[in-house]
Amino acid sequence: MGNDSWVDDVKERVGREDEEVNSGGRQTDSEDRGDDGSSWIDGVLEKEAWTDVEGGTIQNPKAAQGPRLTVPIARTQCVSCGSTAVRGRHPGCDAPIIYISDEWRCSLCGDRAPPDATCPNCGSSVERNPIDVPLDFTPTASPEAIERAIHEATNKRRADHGRQTLDYSHHLSAIAVQHSRDMAERDFFDHTSPDGHEAKDRYRKFGHDTRSVGENIALENPDLTASPEEVARSIVDGWMNSDGHRENLLRESFRAEGIGVHLDPNGAVYATQNFY
Repeated sequence: MGNDSWVDDVKERVGREDEEVNSGGRQTDSEDRGDDGSSWIDGVLEKEAWTDVEGGTIQNPKAAQGPRLTVPIARTQCVSCGSTAVRGRHPGCDAPIIYISDEWRCSLCGDRAPPDATCPNCGSSVERNPIDVPLDFTPTASPEAIERAIHEATNKRRADHGRQTLDYSHHLSAIAVQHSRDMAERDFFDHTSPDGHEAKDRYRKFGHDTRSVGENIALENPDLTASPEEVARSIVDGWMNSDGHRENLLRESFRAEGIGVHLDPNGAVYATQNFY
């Protein structure tokens, strides 16, 4: 069996459907991938969807992803000493070994690669069974790096429009990250939480002055290897293309901002930007 057939089997196994969604004049699309096995994980990523919200159109990856995807890996148990392990990495490229089409294969190159058949503790035979583990689509860029990049991109846009640059407030950042995390954990996307709390309520809860309040939110599903700058650029571009978010971002009376980013295991990036 060549790499082409096993990669195709992965795509078929997860029921991948290609579709393009048009919303607000913007269209999702995906980069064409070869069938050489080198980018097999891209075959199981769902296409992005778009959701209309007040002030513009924003990516809503959870609308397209559905149930979290899993992949079978090896669980071994020694027939003599009873020790168990979840192991298996391909010695050629150090990628995890997975169970696809009734065979053990490298998840990166697609080569047949059965896990060790002996116990590392006593040398006896082991029983090997596949177990499903969830795929982690968390972007490689850290939340802190994305937050810094959004702050820098925001100040660049303000400078380009003759506005004073904003100081960074860790107090506002704490308020922002709490809202980003809350949206991810309770699966909503709005300035108002399910229990009716708005931005001003969150400022008050964290002991922040509420005489000046502003908030932008974003929900993105970037490429897993996207740099912090690329993620930030996409988020800030979206805000600048939305009247309400743009007004907040360029408002002359604001003097400080805080950014809070939360990364969801399904690949979504939740970002909240609070101003004062």
